[in-house]
Amino acid sequence: MPSTKLLITAQAFMDAYKSWDLEKLMSLRSADCVQRIFPQNLPVPARNNDDFREYFQSIQSIFKDWETETLETIVDAAAHKVVIHGICKASTIIGPFTNEVMFVLKMTEDDALIKDIKEFVDSAASRDFFIRLRETQNRES
Repeated sequence: MPSTKLLITAQAFMDAYKSWDLEKLMSLRSADCVQRIFPQNLPVPARNNDDFREYFQSIQSIFKDWETETLETIVDAAAHKVVIHGICKASTIIGPFTNEVMFVLKMTEDDALIKDIKEFVDSAASRDFFIRLRETQNRES
């Protein structure tokens, strides 16, 4: 039987993403939390809390009307892990943004905080979006 706290923490993570609120996201991360973006062919470094805060602040204003839909949740209580498959959508200056995501969340032993986040994204959609965004920003500057 999965830990209630494990599921509460996982749902709080998705709610924090839905709210697109940095402080809510940070409040769920352990002091030593690391977030990695996959697949590995994307040139994205692992981010500790300070790195994640800086990164999120740099992209927060790019996305408006952020929505996150959970499609499936898989729980491994013994390993303190939750896998969440979802879809993220937002509006941007270059049009709609949609990305399929898979989060693998490793919780602390008490299931209260997240200590490791593996975020799998649609690499083609992500790469294309950020190339188009950079081109648009370069034309406007």
